[in-house]
Amino acid sequence: MPWTRESIEEFLEQHAIHTVRVGWCDLHGLMRGKALSRERFLEVLECGVGQSTAPLLMDLRGDVDDRASRAGKAGWPDMWAIPALDSLRHLPHDPGAAELVADLVDEDGQPVQASPRYVLRRVMQRALELGWHFTIGAELEFYIFRDEECATLPPGRQALRVHLGRDERRCIERLWRDLAAMGFLTEALYAEDGPGQFEINLAADEPLATCDMAFIFRRTVKQIVAREGLVATFMAKPLADASGSGFHLHQTASIGDSADAASKARKPAFTLDGDRASKACYQFAAGQLAFAVEAAALYLPTVNAYKRIKLRGSCPLSLCWAWDNRSCALRLIRDRGGEVRLENRIPGADANPYLITAAAIATGLAGVEQQLTAPEPATESTYLGRQGGEALPCSLAEAVAALDRSSLLRDWLGDDFVDAFVAMKSHEADRFASSITDWERAEYLPYL
Repeated sequence: MPWTRESIEEFLEQHAIHTVRVGWCDLHGLMRGKALSRERFLEVLECGVGQSTAPLLMDLRGDVDDRASRAGKAGWPDMWAIPALDSLRHLPHDPGAAELVADLVDEDGQPVQASPRYVLRRVMQRALELGWHFTIGAELEFYIFRDEECATLPPGRQALRVHLGRDERRCIERLWRDLAAMGFLTEALYAEDGPGQFEINLAADEPLATCDMAFIFRRTVKQIVAREGLVATFMAKPLADASGSGFHLHQTASIGDSADAASKARKPAFTLDGDRASKACYQFAAGQLAFAVEAAALYLPTVNAYKRIKLRGSCPLSLCWAWDNRSCALRLIRDRGGEVRLENRIPGADANPYLITAAAIATGLAGVEQQLTAPEPATESTYLGRQGGEALPCSLAEAVAALDRSSLLRDWLGDDFVDAFVAMKSHEADRFASSITDWERAEYLPYL
């Protein structure tokens, strides 16, 4: 049911809420915003709360590079965060507080073009005009460490292990309890391959709802684990000798009249006929593979993310697909009922949920529009070597350059967003290129 002012007041009263955090997603996928008193929150439900545009373009240290400054408006004028009421949740781990996601608009009431949530809205609207409706599920991996030095917890690594150490069990039990109380649609939460690594499966929903859930989930995990005196991270590759953490997107689609919101009037787009998927499914997969290099900076947005995709060898993940093969960039899954689900396994856990979903939908639909042909499926594990397909970029700098040149993603996601993202990530890549690492000192300093 849609929220009304009366139902919001009842919600705040029921949970004894005195503080509401109105947060929005920056280009990194982190929450920024303001904490408001209960009374002030009720005053800004429609008009929103004003704040500077500068944080939208800040790097993770809180600085704005000159290139990013030029991508924004001079003087950092105000923008307004308009609460998205369907994302309102109370926080069991923070009694008296509630939180929700906001949309960003400028002084004229127009969407802020570089806002990740708007970028996804823009892509969804274009998909809707083409008659396409999507359902997105998310699998997110993360690590729990003893401290920020990545000291691991017992019992160590073992995928799908049922036995958890005392500290792990305390965190996981609290996560289950609090996520349920917040209304999260969580299908599973279990141990993954790395020591202290876990994966959560968020139930499939329409794209914006799934991304809101993933956005809030990452912040919630870090808060809950920190309250237990430990550290949670969604860094893509925190340990050199252990599995990286991914953000796998599960995609299904239906086609129908763009003006018809009733699912029963739409037909599944990704279907199965014997051993073959529908033409639209193969074209959609072909688009995601064909334009993955251009989208790589969105899927893999940090310097660290490119260490995760090197997998077992020196080459990055190969851009190929196969039926139920987890070593491929795209895994096609035969679901019950004759439908096919596409799992895009490229994104790292550090990726922005709104941006990777927007990129996946945009590139997939480009494949349909251009009637691209999918390559032959891989027939063996690709961990041990490349099997067909172009390789992903080897570095953030290479990926950012490919995004900057992409006419397709500029068309779908908007020049304002691409310019802002490229400026910020180019600065990040440049800073890493000029830094001196501990490895370099250990390797060279004593001997040269």
